[in-house]
Amino acid sequence: MNKRIHPVLFLSLVVLGGSLTAEPLELTVDKAVELAVKNNLTLKGEELSLEAKKRSKDYSWNAFVPKTTVGAALSHLNQAPVDIFSSVASKSMVYADNTWHASTSFNAQLNISLALFDGIRHTMLDYEGG
Repeated sequence: MNKRIHPVLFLSLVVLGGSLTAEPLELTVDKAVELAVKNNLTLKGEELSLEAKKRSKDYSWNAFVPKTTVGAALSHLNQAPVDIFSSVASKSMVYADNTWHASTSFNAQLNISLALFDGIRHTMLDYEGG
């Protein structure tokens, strides 16, 4: 235990020694360990990794939210309809100045498979494993 504290204390003094100007710093063993743990890049990386795994676990259930698409269209006919049996507009066809066409569409899709459940289970186990 005592051998582990000396390197931590030494590293803390080296790191803090360069940033001190004129203030003396009283450093206890507990403070040195606290500073070493606080500034440890490996521990910070593990914390970020654990946060990312938690986020993945929390969002894995979003696969059960259906994907929806909503659409709408509005069109106005600006020219007379053409008779399909002649190359010119038929004289008997009526020109409608205010012909508007509206259409809407809605689509909902939900994909469920065994691979989806296995992926959620794997994400949860990955988070619990740390």
